[in-house]
Amino acid sequence: MVESDGGRLMAAFTDEQVKILVAVFEHAWARINALHGNVTENAVRLAALTSFLELQGTIDEEQATSVAEELDNDGTGEGEAGTPPGFAGDQALTERILQGDVDAGRRQRAAEERAREQDRE
Repeated sequence: MVESDGGRLMAAFTDEQVKILVAVFEHAWARINALHGNVTENAVRLAALTSFLELQGTIDEEQATSVAEELDNDGTGEGEAGTPPGFAGDQALTERILQGDVDAGRRQRAAEERAREQDRE
């Protein structure tokens, strides 16, 4: 809310703009959450695999450390935007939300969840 000349409060955004902002926030939050989950899962898998290989004598401690450092350095370069698997259509989806299709993100997440369930079957 902002104060107008007459001392009364005015909304900074229209109701429609607020709906769009909420939809974009929900979409971004869901994607950040999914990316965080993927990174966490991959880090756990990498640690388990490296430990296993080290215990089996396939690699030594120095090589295990080197693997972790190499993966750290292989990330997307500074200023580059990589597209994680499953996120290729996000720019178009975000544009649809910003143009007023406030349910586009929810529909996309529901479709992705249905696809994951079918993959499990």
